[in-house]
Amino acid sequence: MLWALCFVFVGVVLVNLFRVRRVGRETVSGSVSILIPARNEEFTLPACLLSAVFTSAGEILVYDDSSEDGTANVVNSAMARYPRIRLIEGEAVPEGWIGKAWACQKLADAAKSEWVLFLDAGARISSQGLERLVAEATRGKLTWLTCLAEVERPTLAQRVVLPALQFVAAGFAPDFLVQGSCTLVHRATYGLVGGHAAVRSEIGADLALKRMWLRRGERAACFDGAGVVKDGGRVEFGGLWAVLRRHLYVAFPDGVMFGGFLVLAAVCSLMPCWPWLVALVLLRLGFAFRFRQPLWSALLHPLAMVFVLCAAVASWREARAPRGVEWKGRRYLVD
Repeated sequence: MLWALCFVFVGVVLVNLFRVRRVGRETVSGSVSILIPARNEEFTLPACLLSAVFTSAGEILVYDDSSEDGTANVVNSAMARYPRIRLIEGEAVPEGWIGKAWACQKLADAAKSEWVLFLDAGARISSQGLERLVAEATRGKLTWLTCLAEVERPTLAQRVVLPALQFVAAGFAPDFLVQGSCTLVHRATYGLVGGHAAVRSEIGADLALKRMWLRRGERAACFDGAGVVKDGGRVEFGGLWAVLRRHLYVAFPDGVMFGGFLVLAAVCSLMPCWPWLVALVLLRLGFAFRFRQPLWSALLHPLAMVFVLCAAVASWREARAPRGVEWKGRRYLVD
């Protein structure tokens, strides 16, 4: 039984290895609004805005989600130089809404273009990134397209843990790959699906919206965003632990699927059988080569998976606690 599970895991990883393609170099012009939800992003936002103004975006909208730092000042300063940038003042988050979902909905409501690109405040888009993404959407008849960002100057923690997390997600939780730093969405379709209002109470709103998107019969895909989007955030082990503790549990539709993921990931990553461990390392080497990850990280895969699985257990405990999950200074209860 265990060997059968391992072979299924290998097969799914190989399928996803080729399914997640790199964004092509073909360009197609389109009407695109860049939407940036920002909460306490004073230090990351300047580089994001600078990258955005060198694109062909018709407008660049920033939602200041009740920031307690100089986020609004950064946007106001940029607005004085670049008229395409517009600040949307934050409002109190209504009851039943997650803060980021509310910010994204308000941004989409204010956008005027055919396409909208939700861009993390810590990410940077390339000058031709919009045209390349629109080309992929046009070619694949997609109305949702998300990209995994290239991590710029990654820390040791990011070099060790992120490859293992992406690897196991490719085998057991491919939906987790939807959490890209930028997501291109057809605005009219977004409205028909219900937008973020339809997933207002979901902490993993991106995941929930994509699942709803597919249930409505729309086409969505995840791409390797090398050369299109970069993430400049440098995160150490403590920061990665906090992110995984917050997001891992809510990435699954229910507790049963989460429990299945824990068991299967533990078996397939830590099974004490030398032939399997050698095969696993070889598979990880192929995965690392495909996604330009450090090849030596494959040798540390079991240790990285112990970290991920412990963070997953902590994520389950926090989500089920009476106080709920903390995210950017707010607490949310998990259903």
